[in-house]
Amino acid sequence: MPFPGVARIRSECFLDDDLPCCTDTLRHVYRYWRSKVRPGRLPARSDIDPLDLPRRWPSLKLVDVVRFDGRRRFRFRLMGEDHVAVLGCNATGRFVDDVWEIVHDDCGILARYEAVCDRRQAHYWVRSFIDPSRSWRYYERVIMPLAEDGITVDMLFVALAPVDGY
Repeated sequence: MPFPGVARIRSECFLDDDLPCCTDTLRHVYRYWRSKVRPGRLPARSDIDPLDLPRRWPSLKLVDVVRFDGRRRFRFRLMGEDHVAVLGCNATGRFVDDVWEIVHDDCGILARYEAVCDRRQAHYWVRSFIDPSRSWRYYERVIMPLAEDGITVDMLFVALAPVDGY
């Protein structure tokens, strides 16, 4: 579990085309998602075939976008092993705003999820944090929107990869 108050975003941006990533994992997953995007339309969850990404499963996460009382909530549908390792717990099935490690995180994960839904555009960041061993760790992450109707974001497709020597 990251220690609250010591996480830092090193670099971030919304993506139009190219992904400024360091790792093959993110490059591969992002290109795969981009191949599913059609002009003016986002890919749906049904367009993403896990069998196309078998070696990437530990790096992947799916987050449901749940509309509730006029607002969005985000629920972890699936968390790959790399996401569990960074968060420090397996939060599958839980709402993001109910997870202590996220609520006490000062890097605004929920704000990024909201922005991806509003902008209908992928978001990339490189982040550092102190893990329980008290050493600095770095990872990069991309959030890619999915929409069953091609327009309204109803799921987030997230890939994460550790970065050495950032």
